[in-house]
Amino acid sequence: MDIDALRVVEMSRGRVSQWANVPYPPGLQPSSKEFSAFLKKSLADFHSVFRRASLWAVGPLPSLQVRFLSLPKARPRQLSNLVYWTFRKEIPFDAAQTVFDYDVEGDVAGAGQAKKTTDATAYTVAQADVNGLVDLFDRAGLHVDGVLIPSFALRNLFRLHPQSQPGPALGLYVGSEASALLFFKGKHVVSHRVFKTGMNVMLDVLRDRHPDWSPAKTYQTIAAALQAVPSAEEAPPAEAAASDASQISSTVHTAFGRLIQQVERSMSAYLVGRSEEEIRSIHIAGSLAGLPPLVREMGSKLGLASQPLDLFKAGLLDSKVPAPTGPEEGGMLALALGAALSDPSHTPNLLHTYVKRAQEARQARWRMVAIVLGIAVLALLAVAGGMVSHRNRILGQELKSYQTQIKQFAPYPDRAMIQSMVNKAQMDSQQLKGMADRSLPVAALNQLALVTPEEIRLTSISMGREPVQGKKDAGGPPKVLLKVEGMVFGAPGSQKAKLAAFVLRLEDAEMFEQVSQYRTEEGREGGEQVLLFGLDMKMDDLAAKPAPKAKEGEAP
Repeated sequence: MDIDALRVVEMSRGRVSQWANVPYPPGLQPSSKEFSAFLKKSLADFHSVFRRASLWAVGPLPSLQVRFLSLPKARPRQLSNLVYWTFRKEIPFDAAQTVFDYDVEGDVAGAGQAKKTTDATAYTVAQADVNGLVDLFDRAGLHVDGVLIPSFALRNLFRLHPQSQPGPALGLYVGSEASALLFFKGKHVVSHRVFKTGMNVMLDVLRDRHPDWSPAKTYQTIAAALQAVPSAEEAPPAEAAASDASQISSTVHTAFGRLIQQVERSMSAYLVGRSEEEIRSIHIAGSLAGLPPLVREMGSKLGLASQPLDLFKAGLLDSKVPAPTGPEEGGMLALALGAALSDPSHTPNLLHTYVKRAQEARQARWRMVAIVLGIAVLALLAVAGGMVSHRNRILGQELKSYQTQIKQFAPYPDRAMIQSMVNKAQMDSQQLKGMADRSLPVAALNQLALVTPEEIRLTSISMGREPVQGKKDAGGPPKVLLKVEGMVFGAPGSQKAKLAAFVLRLEDAEMFEQVSQYRTEEGREGGEQVLLFGLDMKMDDLAAKPAPKAKEGEAP
């Protein structure tokens, strides 16, 4: 967004696929309420639902402060702190209400220095200015991907098409309130200055006489006057006095001298200590490029070749895209072209500062490390799998060889071998049953001790095998009868409940079954009333032989 027009450039696959130079309607300026509707209409061909382009904006940022810093070399994290505190020492700011960002220009050898230094461009903008600019596009329904300061848009252009001359070249953008002057060597920025002198030095003089004129109308009036009278010296004094165009031209040339003085001071400051370097050219970008008389005057007074920064050449334009009408229009579109050349991962962005870029860089590095480790693990697994597979094949071959050899000596099973194995199994079974018979009383006592609470005392425990009565029990598993007698202590009213809980615990034990009471009566023990009881229960007899099953056809 420039003083007089909205300028848009769209890039696709490294070439300009579309551009537009849309003058503001009469009375309209970025601060107008209707400006969002103008944005939406002007960008409709660039930004639609079906073709969403990444949108980078360069607009008015009155609070912009820029410093070009030459600092000792440091690691990236240390460099960020060094840039931040060096800038804040020169220009204090409120971090809560200000956006701070920087970018490294490169490592250069300083004059008379053995060590290299790191050059960085640092800048701040009030958060309110950024929000105001983005809000213009939000109200138009447009998402802004990046907000760029003019200096970095110019830098994008010189990095795309570096100057071939041996000495430094100047790139100048003149905005409404400030100007950015960059010194380039090839594609590298070697110095940078932003001064608070812009088109306002010429516009304000005329707007003081015509307060109702908008900045766009004032600029258009200046352009018309300079076209009619390029220089005040070209018109006779009488005619110059009577002509409005001559008066405007004379006033503009006088005010324009202040801007030239700022550029001269910047050049002098840069050339101190660099007497061998010679600056030969200056390239103008922005609305000043559309005023050829002023471009020529700047070159004449500075002793430089002065020309608009026009990069709209055949190699950069798509085959169906027309070129601008001349270098003046190309220079006016230069900042829009520089914004279109922005790279989200490297170009400084007021919406995505160095803090977020560093976080994303760390995340990208960790993702790369994870990918490399994953590939390494997969490769190791593949190698290990191949080795295991090869070893398995060798072992399989050896197994088949051994099996073939064993078959020659292996005895075949016969009746005597089978009977011997059966006899051995029976002997082992009898030994296990004998051990179970000897261990059963101890196991029963242990189980009773585990389930008997403190309020119950056992006085008598007896065991015996269950007798077989007739043939009705034939075929059932043998049982061992267990008789337990004891007494329940505690309050007389709760003794029966405790006995019932004890019986339930015995029934829950896997070793006992069919638990029943055959006696309960009150008694006394040491002067204390107790509840005497007797219980019957059964256990599996592991040592006894099971009863023979009934033969087929015989009644059980």
